[in-house]
Amino acid sequence: MHLSSNQHRSLRRLMTISFVLILLMSGVAWYHINKNIESSQIELAKSNNKIAAALIGDLIVNSLMLNSKSGTLRERALAGLNKRSVEEILKSNRYTNMRLISHYYLNAFEFQKISLIFGSGRILFSTNSDVIGQQVSSPQYFDKALRGESLSLHLHEGGGQKKKHSIVSFVPVYDKLKPANGNVAKKILQRKVIAVIELTVDKSLLTEHIRFTQTIVLIAWLTTLVLLIILFLYLMKYSSDLVSKYAKQIVTQSKSDSVTGLLNRHHFLRLLKASVIKTMQQNALSALLIIDIDHFRELNAKYDYSFGDEVLKILVQRINRLLGSEDTLARTGDDEFSILIEHPGSTASIQGFARRMLKKVNEPIQIDANYIHITCSIGISIVNQDAKEMEVLIQHADSALYNAKDFGRNNFQLFNRDNGRRHINFYERQYSLNKALEENEFVLFVQPKINGATGDIVGGEALIRWDNPDYGLVQPLEFLPALESSGLIHNVGKWVLNEACKICKHWQQQGLSGTTISVNVSTLQFKKEDFTMSVKEALASNELDGCMLELELTETCLMDNVEFSLNVLNTLKEMGVRIAIDDFGTGYSSFDYLNRFPIDELKIDRSFIKNVHDRSDNDHAAIVTAIMSLSHSLHLEVVAEGVETARELVYMNALGCKNVQGFLFSKPLPVNEFEALLKDNAPILQVLEDVRKKLT
Repeated sequence: MHLSSNQHRSLRRLMTISFVLILLMSGVAWYHINKNIESSQIELAKSNNKIAAALIGDLIVNSLMLNSKSGTLRERALAGLNKRSVEEILKSNRYTNMRLISHYYLNAFEFQKISLIFGSGRILFSTNSDVIGQQVSSPQYFDKALRGESLSLHLHEGGGQKKKHSIVSFVPVYDKLKPANGNVAKKILQRKVIAVIELTVDKSLLTEHIRFTQTIVLIAWLTTLVLLIILFLYLMKYSSDLVSKYAKQIVTQSKSDSVTGLLNRHHFLRLLKASVIKTMQQNALSALLIIDIDHFRELNAKYDYSFGDEVLKILVQRINRLLGSEDTLARTGDDEFSILIEHPGSTASIQGFARRMLKKVNEPIQIDANYIHITCSIGISIVNQDAKEMEVLIQHADSALYNAKDFGRNNFQLFNRDNGRRHINFYERQYSLNKALEENEFVLFVQPKINGATGDIVGGEALIRWDNPDYGLVQPLEFLPALESSGLIHNVGKWVLNEACKICKHWQQQGLSGTTISVNVSTLQFKKEDFTMSVKEALASNELDGCMLELELTETCLMDNVEFSLNVLNTLKEMGVRIAIDDFGTGYSSFDYLNRFPIDELKIDRSFIKNVHDRSDNDHAAIVTAIMSLSHSLHLEVVAEGVETARELVYMNALGCKNVQGFLFSKPLPVNEFEALLKDNAPILQVLEDVRKKLT
């Protein structure tokens, strides 16, 4: 398992906490063991006192030690007690009776020894006959007992496994209360201690039993704790491996198109850049072909996206059969492919390849009971002195592609500076776009971002359209490449920023506050030195708080120059502007940047959302799950783009993705229609209700 530095730190913290927790709980458990032993000792001492009192009573009742006349203990010649006198005592009936009573108590209560000690400290009687006549072994405790105090002490003898634990109790014996007239209470208080009974209990087995039992409990508890920690570490490793697995799948997916399996735009551009450099160094020949499927959007609208995907797969199979071993095919747009041809031999060979492709693409396609005919337009540019950089090569191929469309589609055009028609077309398009900006032909549409659980509109994405007097409403894919190649993207981008801020401020003035607006930012815009100033001016001129504006950037845009991007993003964050990563998962293959950049939101690309609920598409489901897990761990918001079906909505909600965007709820709307939806989101709520009914 490969752990990141953050994971290593977390693991070290976890192990330290676990170790401290084990030590702490061991100490607490050991403390409780000793407290329980001490408690048992105290209870045993109390029991000794009660038993001693009963023993005294039995001795007194049997008059074994008392003079019936005086009621006092006879200390006859005890001061001069010798071996012979001890033997006499041992043979006496009084001793025999005392021994019987004592041994009864000894056996009944499991005492180790019972002794009777006179006030002088000499032992008159003991179940251990060897100590009769000797001085008491604990004079300090005996003296306290003579003063009328019952007390116990704990003795520990020996060591290791032979260590003995005993409780020795000293209980005072008072003289007999004479039955006479007078104050009985006073007589009780004036009674004298005439002897002390010493009781010894061996509690070694009890202590060891308590210690053994609670040690077993402690070991069981610590074993359980260790097993739980091991289980937690296993689960952490399992989840880390799972995330790593999905991350690898994301990396693989980020390099290729999810529908066709071809290289995506980002990685194709890397390959193309290296090829252009190599071609120029070797003075060789290579070419770039950009292929656009004619009227593909209309095909999707007539059937559905899954049908369109099947068409693309068939076309890819046909084109692949025409490619050489050194040629590379990539999907660089929804309906756009690019081909890098290395060592084609000659320009004529390239043109022959384009003719064969047109013919192959135009062959009828059968999907189920549907027969369709597809055509394509091809733009070709050659690596030469006029196109020795990748960006210029792409511009030339793009320009040639527009020429092919202008010639009625279903043809190819080769970029050539000597061909005036192609130049005129390119510059005419540039002139038309410049005129469109001057005459306010650009308009913004807004597509709502919806909370998929509540139906609340949480924001809107501003999308540019060209309201062309001749062609009507033109989609951005038709004119954005020309804006970028002509440099007009900067002025148009400033207009979009200002217009979006103006719209959002108008919402606030209408009492529709809380709805943010998102603006897409191109790579060229982002790299412009005055970009942050343009954002600041747009906010200031419309008196809009930065937190109400969200800028959507692609992974490729940010990773082109990491330090530059970081500086720009930090400047934007100082203004309060929100940052979102658009089309997440389709670009850069490393995700370390998510930790470095101040990002607020990830927008999962439509290609991952489509059919994510389908069990046969486990890869997409795994990737989306990994993205959600990644975003949650980094505390990032997530928006699912292109949600078009009820099942896709329910699936994303189940993964914890609250916010969605797509045709299921609404297509991009004119500003006035979006504002009406903000005021009354009943259509959105109706969609949610329909979803619930459909899935119940």
